[in-house]
Amino acid sequence: MSFPSSSSGPTLAAQLQDFIEALEHAERQGKQYPAAELDQKFQPQVVAAQNHIHPNLDVKVFDASASEPHALRQAIVNTGRGQRWRAVVNVERIHGKGAPSHGIAVDVSGGRGKVSVLAVDSVWGCADTLSVMTAALKGVKNATLTILNTGTQKDVINCKTFALANAKAMADNDDLMVDLHKKNFRGKIVGTGDTVNDVDVTIARGSDVLYVSFFQHTTSKDVFDDLPEHIREPLEESFDQNFREIEAGGKRRAYNTSIQQERLKYLRDALLFADAEYWS
Repeated sequence: MSFPSSSSGPTLAAQLQDFIEALEHAERQGKQYPAAELDQKFQPQVVAAQNHIHPNLDVKVFDASASEPHALRQAIVNTGRGQRWRAVVNVERIHGKGAPSHGIAVDVSGGRGKVSVLAVDSVWGCADTLSVMTAALKGVKNATLTILNTGTQKDVINCKTFALANAKAMADNDDLMVDLHKKNFRGKIVGTGDTVNDVDVTIARGSDVLYVSFFQHTTSKDVFDDLPEHIREPLEESFDQNFREIEAGGKRRAYNTSIQQERLKYLRDALLFADAEYWS
């Protein structure tokens, strides 16, 4: 396994270092760096580094759109009884072709002739996620899809970081995910039912069923204050420490910036491996 490399231009390590320095400079200036395109560019390296550091993570990456969900669909179809896997899915935006994709975390489990698909989306009611995930399951027999919305994300900048953080939370809470798959197979996750692309889907409130680690990077104070007490209380100190006013999208906004620290951590990990002989 190796990082992609180029025979010309700056080395991968140099590109990662430049990105890290740009993020750190923006942070010192009290500004949000427009990181979405570079997050997408370096996603393979970031995910590879986390998979190496955390062997139990083993997260895959899929690019999917409503018109071309084939690789994701095939992976779901091929999930046999007793098999489990998780992935970050890059969801093409319905409006804004060419814009950096949205990102979600997906956990898939195979049963007796059935397959359970759980998607954790950090954005409330994302039409892109609904369109792409139902397109991926169209025509797949005995598949049960539930989308768990957390509402932790309030912008279009941090999608890839939220998606990877959610995939890691899935890996860290394996017993929870096993239990949720059992409930999903039986249609027992409480939420709003819908049919999109001829696929039945349940859309559920993440805070009703997910654990604290899925909410540690909640950006909005309104959303944070509305979390159940058992989720909110363990996170209050971190939220307060990282809550600050910064310039984002040309406006001054106050929110929890811990997701930016998470991105920097992932990038620094990727930089270490980009320089190591392991990747040569």
